[in-house]
Amino acid sequence: MPYPHVWLSEAWSAFNWFLGKNDLQVALYDPATGGCRDGLHPERVNQNQGAESTLAFLMALVEMRLLQREAGEDFFTVPADETLISIPE
Repeated sequence: MPYPHVWLSEAWSAFNWFLGKNDLQVALYDPATGGCRDGLHPERVNQNQGAESTLAFLMALVEMRLLQREAGEDFFTVPADETLISIPE
């Protein structure tokens, strides 16, 4: 089933929140630990890396990979206005 481009773009926008496209422009996903920070405070990122946050990121990553596969696009093909950091397989 083909997906409208607008939904792919919205999915990337939501996923990239973890990667630094948020109000603070700070990544919550930490590639060094594989963990994900718990959230944002008004002026800083929460340094905790709880299981729930890490699982939320990993579930979002799986969904993005499935969405890209179903859409027939390479995972690393992102909309021109989006960015993606390298994420280990």
